[in-house]
Amino acid sequence: MIRAALAFSLALGIAVDASAVLIDGIDGAGSVAPFPVEPLYHVGVRGGLSAIYLGNGVVLTANHVGAGDVDFGGTTYSDVPGTAVRLANADGTYADLLMFAIYPRPDLPDLAIATAQPAYLSPLLIAGNGLDRGAELWWDPNGTSPPGVTEGFRWASASHVRFGTNNVEVVPQSRVFNTQVFGSYFDAGQSQPEAQAVVGDSGGAAFSQSPQGEWELAGVIIGIVQYSGQPASTTFFGQRTYYADAAYYRSQLALAVELPEPSGGFAAGIGLVALLAQRRLAR
Repeated sequence: MIRAALAFSLALGIAVDASAVLIDGIDGAGSVAPFPVEPLYHVGVRGGLSAIYLGNGVVLTANHVGAGDVDFGGTTYSDVPGTAVRLANADGTYADLLMFAIYPRPDLPDLAIATAQPAYLSPLLIAGNGLDRGAELWWDPNGTSPPGVTEGFRWASASHVRFGTNNVEVVPQSRVFNTQVFGSYFDAGQSQPEAQAVVGDSGGAAFSQSPQGEWELAGVIIGIVQYSGQPASTTFFGQRTYYADAAYYRSQLALAVELPEPSGGFAAGIGLVALLAQRRLAR
């Protein structure tokens, strides 16, 4: 398949945001709750963007989304000030990932985290909050060069937590936004409902299945790739979504969820502050 020239964008914040996954299909309006698998309920709304509940009162999101109150299933949970911990790469540099504590704890189980990056072409469930799909449109990203006119969609103004499907199709040899990632393409008619991150999806989740068939957290939406000169507030087939590789950062995520619970309601917050202090002393 010939791919037109593409340009990187942060999934949220500086350039082009990413939001409730935009999906292919008859009208793009499906894929909202009730969800077919329990882990999808762990994806919530953080300041109009997205976040993931890991368990033990701990939330994970993209660092550029930031800490704050989070809504899961229509209930708002308060951010515990001073608990934000940014995840690190093996070389000590920071990734575009952030954990923080909320209170009270959502009535959700601990989220299973992948132990290995999902295999090439393996299926993904993708979920996030943001703008719904608008009207269809067509645009030629390369002028007279192939692939010619490309179908896409405008972004609507309303947003919902929504899920869609895709496959692992991109495994970069280097970091994206200084974060270990894998990616997917938005291809017409490949998986239904085929999904692509759009404005507001940053901090959302990608789930893959373990060998035992359990859906587990495989990635965190952190960025998209758009065509050069693309019209504003649009998505076209052939674009890419990048996900932080949860397996690469698994030890840090698991440590936060497995922190012992001292007395008091802010147990996870106390533990994260301690974790942050230990990491600073270790540098």
